Amino acid sequence: MEQLQTTDQEVVLAELPATEQEGVDGEQELQVSVTEFGKKASGIVVKTEDDFKNAAEFVKEIKKKANTVKTFFEPLKKSAYAAHQQICSREKEMLAPLVSAEKEIKSAMAVWTEEKERERRDAEEAARKAAQEQADRLLQESIELEKTGNTVAAEQKFNSAAMLERQSGQIVIPVEKTQVSGVSQTKDWEITAVDETAVPVEFNGVCIRPVDESAVLKLIKANKGKIKIPGIEYKETTKFSIRS
Repeated sequence: MEQLQTTDQEVVLAELPATEQEGVDGEQELQVSVTEFGKKASGIVVKTEDDFKNAAEFVKEIKKKANTVKTFFEPLKKSAYAAHQQICSREKEMLAPLVSAEKEIKSAMAVWTEEKERERRDAEEAARKAAQEQADRLLQESIELEKTGNTVAAEQKFNSAAMLERQSGQIVIPVEKTQVSGVSQTKDWEITAVDETAVPVEFNGVCIRPVDESAVLKLIKANKGKIKIPGIEYKETTKFSIRS
């Protein structure tokens, strides 16, 4: 029996037919006989009807030998597979707290990032509003100057108001991302609510009912979060990739 030694237990890797030595001997015997089949095959020539019949019978023997080999290795493969599954299960169990910790920390990082983005959008909106209010004020001043006959000053005020109004729609306040080596972030989306009765059977050529959240998310990502699907509510999130 071949075994892997661990600190607290042994994991059986392969259960040989009887004892380890018998298993090795059996495999060596098979190897010798298989090799003989190969040597014999290289000398077979088919030139007559009897040669053809003999060749066919030899192929039958080859297949029988192949089945013998498969039968020999079948319990070894089953034992090795069972051991592999056990090791994978132990690995998964040991990784679980690390996976959970990574998820929790990334979630906190995402919340902080999304809050910074919200503050940036609020600042942009405040700047746009201030620019629009100033444009409205200049336009009103232009109207008052026009009433008094001061057309030159009125036109200047009007032009300034028009320029501010154009600029108000183009205001962008960049946010400086925190740079950390090995860390990158991308936009992602998360479905927050589903009303199955309102979701269409097909949307944009994609069958999404019964509601296939995976297909829905693909649609959302493909449209960069600018798509509206009846019965589906979703929000933008931040996805982190961190190299060790």
